[in-house]
Amino acid sequence: MLTTPAGQPGTTARPFPLAGQAAPRQLHFLGLAGVRTVVTPGLTDVDGALADAHRQRRFLCVLGDAGLGKTFAVHHAAHTRFPQAHVPLRLGARPTPADLRAHLHHALELPGAPPAAPAVADALIRRALAATPYIVAVDEADRMPEAWCGARGCS
Repeated sequence: MLTTPAGQPGTTARPFPLAGQAAPRQLHFLGLAGVRTVVTPGLTDVDGALADAHRQRRFLCVLGDAGLGKTFAVHHAAHTRFPQAHVPLRLGARPTPADLRAHLHHALELPGAPPAAPAVADALIRRALAATPYIVAVDEADRMPEAWCGARGCS
């Protein structure tokens, strides 16, 4: 069981609470049935940061070492707070701009096939994103080509 730090002055061991709503099975990378989400300080931090970013219509980048639960925290917060606005993108390694446009076109449920002309596809995607605030979650952004991320890269 995960607990708060014990043995420190003024603290006692307490279990972290369970989330009020169970996470959908597909949010966890193992797809486990019947699991409950433990509300850790990290999950709470991501939830608050995502809510602020959504309210301000800003980008949010969640960074940390592998295995800390960043992906789960973002998807859990997006799913529980903004279920209609959650747009998860699962891009393969080294996606092209055309891949990103196609994924966004389908994820935003835009009509028909993605336009072949990049300017037309971009205009449709921008219009959809401007009309409604979305949580577009891109996992493994470090796989994106460096040219997309600027001189510093995505990581």
